[in-house]
Amino acid sequence: MRSIQTKFITLILACVLLSSVVIGGAGVRIAHTVVDGDSAQIMNLLCSGKASDLDGLFSRIEQSVKTLAVYTSEQLESLERLKTDADYMEAYTSQLRSVAVNAADNTEGALAVYVRFNPEFAPPTSGLFWSRTTRSGSFQELTPTDFSTYSPNDTEHVGWYYIPVNNGAATWMAPYYNQNIGVEMVSYVIPIYRDGETVGVVGMDIDFSVIEDVVNNTQVYDTGYAFLVDAQGMVVCHREIPMGTPMASADKSLAPVVRELQNGTTGSSLFTYGWKGQEKELAFRTLRNSMHLAVTAPVAEIDAARNGLILHILTALLLIAALSVALTVLFTRRLIRPLKELTE
Repeated sequence: MRSIQTKFITLILACVLLSSVVIGGAGVRIAHTVVDGDSAQIMNLLCSGKASDLDGLFSRIEQSVKTLAVYTSEQLESLERLKTDADYMEAYTSQLRSVAVNAADNTEGALAVYVRFNPEFAPPTSGLFWSRTTRSGSFQELTPTDFSTYSPNDTEHVGWYYIPVNNGAATWMAPYYNQNIGVEMVSYVIPIYRDGETVGVVGMDIDFSVIEDVVNNTQVYDTGYAFLVDAQGMVVCHREIPMGTPMASADKSLAPVVRELQNGTTGSSLFTYGWKGQEKELAFRTLRNSMHLAVTAPVAEIDAARNGLILHILTALLLIAALSVALTVLFTRRLIRPLKELTE
């Protein structure tokens, strides 16, 4: 009789345990696939949403400067007259003044607006320059930068003019610190041409904090965050790395991240890398001004939901197995007892 009881228990437990292993294995596999996919989708959707916010901001700034540039070009009667008639240059500048200030007043984060003429034919301080002296102050007319003081190669002081002109296209300048008002700024500049000759440039300086707010207020899981780098891999906005630092030189482990960002291959999967002894994953998007926005978080936080689900599956399997053993032994004994009595 003991042999029959053992065979019953072994057979039933084998079936139960085999079913548990198959179902549990399938559950763990599904947890890996589905939850990992959901985590990647969450990261990518968050990155895409923030990228859309920044692109919308950049687009509004570009549109303001473009509108002013079009108006500046349309109101120019004659380039030759601008070159030779000082009174016309003054009248032309006055005509642009109210439109320029109004455009800056209605542009989010605008700190300064300027229209500057080509120093090859115009006086070195010609044009207009209106700026706020504080973030919340009103626009005031200031003396434009004197081109004669600086070399065309001095990108720190006059790069805002010569870089867009040399590019021959509208240009987003790299962020810089304005010591006069103590504000980080970024500029968007459009060169103006007439008959193949440079007339000058139209541009706005934007308070970089409006961009930083979008980046720094991005919450990714518990300790994750967003950061911004330019097309050359230079840090633009990062919680731990100062602005202007080449990202690859900040830590050798970040070199693969820079290569991934510069490749520009965005997809549904996440990019894995190491940072300060912690495994992390990121998703990124390239913005309309060629900067790269990335959202990153520790793998442990990203996988927390998956690991929790797997733990629940394994716990349930152990409980089911233990209960199955107990119930199998109990019912098998009850089944075998009449046989024992009959045998006796």
